[in-house]
Amino acid sequence: MMLMVMALAAQPASPDTLEGRPAIDALVDNTVIIRAEGMPSETALHLRRDGTAVSYDAGPPRKTETVKWSLGDRGTLCIIGATENKTPSGSDCARVSLAADVVTLQLSAEDHGEGSDGLVTLQGRLVPGNPLNL
Repeated sequence: MMLMVMALAAQPASPDTLEGRPAIDALVDNTVIIRAEGMPSETALHLRRDGTAVSYDAGPPRKTETVKWSLGDRGTLCIIGATENKTPSGSDCARVSLAADVVTLQLSAEDHGEGSDGLVTLQGRLVPGNPLNL
């Protein structure tokens, strides 16, 4: 799955922040849009209740991809290719938090470049429904 990566300092969770499964539940049937400053395009992810999701990269070239998502160990969001028949591993999963409409995803730096704490942090905005018709 193609995601724009923007390394950010991790922010501590506030009392109004959802984390793990409650945050992931709030993403279902909605869209996360990531616009990284200095990057040429936006990336989006729309999670469906059936365990599939559609990722979108505005490109160029413009690209959409259907993937599978699941809940991983410790309340992580795991994403693998739609045709992959494997159990998601650590590099397929991200910690998720949601504060108001700001979604923060923390991925292992193993496959995604390296942040200051060995994690890559992506931030995006949660928008209701499927405004991009993914």
